[in-house]
Amino acid sequence: MLTLSAISSAALAFWASEQKAKIKETNAMVDTLNATFEYPMSCLGSLLTSLPHQDVKKLVFIRGVILPTSFANIGGLDKVSSSSSSSPNQGVGSAINILRSPKTGQHAVVVEKTTTHVYNETSTNLMGDNKKQEGTKIVSKARKQVPFIIADHISVPCNEYVVINLEGADVEVPLQKVSYDKKHIFTHNHNGRELQVDEVTEEEILPVGTVVTAVGIFSSENGIPTIKPFQDLPYFLTSKTKNEMIAEVSAKFKNLRDTSDSLSRWSVGCAFFAFGVYLTRLAQS
Repeated sequence: MLTLSAISSAALAFWASEQKAKIKETNAMVDTLNATFEYPMSCLGSLLTSLPHQDVKKLVFIRGVILPTSFANIGGLDKVSSSSSSSPNQGVGSAINILRSPKTGQHAVVVEKTTTHVYNETSTNLMGDNKKQEGTKIVSKARKQVPFIIADHISVPCNEYVVINLEGADVEVPLQKVSYDKKHIFTHNHNGRELQVDEVTEEEILPVGTVVTAVGIFSSENGIPTIKPFQDLPYFLTSKTKNEMIAEVSAKFKNLRDTSDSLSRWSVGCAFFAFGVYLTRLAQS
């Protein structure tokens, strides 16, 4: 009992210390989000001129709509319709570099197809009851993506915008699911066991015109306003507003703090219990 209590106390104390490190990191995220200013698209020009050097970078919030980068030069959905209608299967217009969903025909800057093969096994017991057990899942993804920007609104041409720089970054983008198909592709029976293989196909896209918030490092690259991910934040492109992000991270901070406090109390309790057992044994010897 003494050894078990001591080990439990040490394990809880170690876990609590790990939680405290996460608390410090999450608290820093909340402070960073609170301190970061949200700039209207119309103020980005003055923000660029306020940066004293080309290599100066600033952490900002920007909210706007997703458009292909080519909209900054020749943009317009009318041109997209006329240019891509002649080759709908290809999915890319000749005048504007844009994608089209094979399922819905929506214009997008990201199209991702996920194919999952699910292996299920069904067996029959002595009572004649069937028991289904879900087995291995094999997932494959295929993504098409074109360069894109954030603008204040869809305009022809697009003059006020920020280029999204995803180079070398592994970040999530707010994709929208537009299709879900499930079909049975294979069945095999052997010694009362049935192996069934199902194929699930999902398509997700980032449609043109989607309203998003970008929080990241704003800078000027060859005179072009650009934003890229900031590694100390869990967000980059999201449908959430600044206040929603702060509320979400603050809730995570509170949960971590409460968990850490509970673990610390349990650790102290186990330590006192172990010490009490030790004193009792010492008195009996």
